[in-house]
Amino acid sequence: MRMPAFTGGRRRLGILAGFVLLTVVLTTPLAWRAGSVGPVNTGDGQLSIWNVSWVARTLVLDPLHVYDANIFAPHRSTLAYSEANLPAGVLGLPGWWISKNPYLTYNSAICLSLLLAALATFGLVRHLTGSGPAAAIAAILFAFAPFVAVRYAHIQLLVTAGLPFTLWAMHRFVDRATVGRALTLSLAIALAGLSCGYYGFFAAIAAGLGMVYYAVRRRYWRQPSYLALCLLAAVGAGLIFLPFFLPYLDLLTGPQPFRTLDDARQYSATARSYLTSTARLHRLVIGSVLPVLAADYPERVLFPGLLACGLAAAAIIGAFRKGSNATPDPAAQRVRRETVGYYVLLVGVAGWLSFGPKAWLYSAAYRIVPAWSLLRAPSRFGILVTLAFAVLAGIALASWLKTPGRRRWVVCAIGIAAVADVAAVPWDARDALAVPAAYRVLASLPPGTVAEFPFFFRKIDFYRNSLYMLYSTAHWHPIVNGYSDRIPDDFEPMVVPVSSFPAWEAFGLLRRHGARYVVFHLDLYDHRSREKLLERLDRYKLYIRPLVQQNDVWLYEIVQWPE
Repeated sequence: MRMPAFTGGRRRLGILAGFVLLTVVLTTPLAWRAGSVGPVNTGDGQLSIWNVSWVARTLVLDPLHVYDANIFAPHRSTLAYSEANLPAGVLGLPGWWISKNPYLTYNSAICLSLLLAALATFGLVRHLTGSGPAAAIAAILFAFAPFVAVRYAHIQLLVTAGLPFTLWAMHRFVDRATVGRALTLSLAIALAGLSCGYYGFFAAIAAGLGMVYYAVRRRYWRQPSYLALCLLAAVGAGLIFLPFFLPYLDLLTGPQPFRTLDDARQYSATARSYLTSTARLHRLVIGSVLPVLAADYPERVLFPGLLACGLAAAAIIGAFRKGSNATPDPAAQRVRRETVGYYVLLVGVAGWLSFGPKAWLYSAAYRIVPAWSLLRAPSRFGILVTLAFAVLAGIALASWLKTPGRRRWVVCAIGIAAVADVAAVPWDARDALAVPAAYRVLASLPPGTVAEFPFFFRKIDFYRNSLYMLYSTAHWHPIVNGYSDRIPDDFEPMVVPVSSFPAWEAFGLLRRHGARYVVFHLDLYDHRSREKLLERLDRYKLYIRPLVQQNDVWLYEIVQWPE
């Protein structure tokens, strides 16, 4: 197959404009309230806003220290305690440097990511089918699928463009294996991995499965050059990704795996997951009959959509039906059957893995594949199932459109149906948090490490530190607090004694962490704890000086240390 080119600048501009419009509509209200809303109702959402803003800011100011995030001071490489989200930060660069607004930065990164995913899926399906209308509808079904819309608080799961880019590069490679196409495939896999660690695994699995599948189907396994170029693609992806993976290596070198199979069980898919959606159409029309479709727990939302399922079934039936004359050209029919076979295989493998440890394949991969213990949520393999369904839908539409007499208005009607099928508007965007005066003053003060209180000492409450991380986007001083997938070894032992600050032992611990400023959120203390705090503030007034005592957020500076 030949990679088709657009037929003109106007058509390219029209396709881009169409996807921009869809992005604005299907992410309502992000586009027109980009600077004033965000996923602030969850710890993960607050962490994501901070993460994208940190990367967008630091890639310009100090790119060599982008991993030295301002949390868990004085530790370094703390960005690697969870997903680094470097591509998301790159997408957020314009938003940050235009406004210095973390919400605009985050929402613009999301919108650009979904736009790229739509364009990548369009390119993939147009390459496979040669049909622009079919490719456009497939792009809608994947880029704005229910899987995506429900994950507003998880930026890494919203940067999906690397997956269709990888499959596009894989198909070009198996059509004509060259060094250039092998390296392009390497770059696509690495890009998927940088966007999201899960997607790096998914892209490598999808590409590897494709190279093996086509080697068998087309007897490429007899060609040493093809096998060598497959190896080059794999090694190339690893070499590109390795410098960014080095900060995570120590997660794999401990005496125990970073995550166990038990950790994965609670985040595994079930049969019900593939019938669960947040799309409005599914809730209104089908939810009353089949209540499982109305659930909205993110790790359980894997329904690809009604149109995607129906068209995918049509593609499979049309490709493998004996005596099918949907395509008069036997060679074209063989290629179509071959392509459909690959995506059916991809659905089978990805779907199987999504069921986690209770299905044999995931447990086997956990024991065999290096770094597999970094994964926690097998259900996220469902994004590959969604992509495969969208591609199959595009193949079915392309075949149908080749039949004489198909009218343009029918294609438009199918496009409208696709939009209605995936629409999950409005997104669950909450009003941005107002920045207290203490943080505005802190931004004007000389550099110094900040400790925020209450200092949450129960592990179940560690996620609440994400609020302090979000507020740190107003000043960017290092903070002793933090929330991430990984917690420094010395953090848990200190949380109880530090939580009683100001007190003798707490002073000593903060001194070792280089703290200079202290912020108290009085509204986060219960009545009794607040009264005790006020007593201690008066008792230790020789050591801490008030800078801001406005409303419920007070800022102090440590002026001397008790002996």
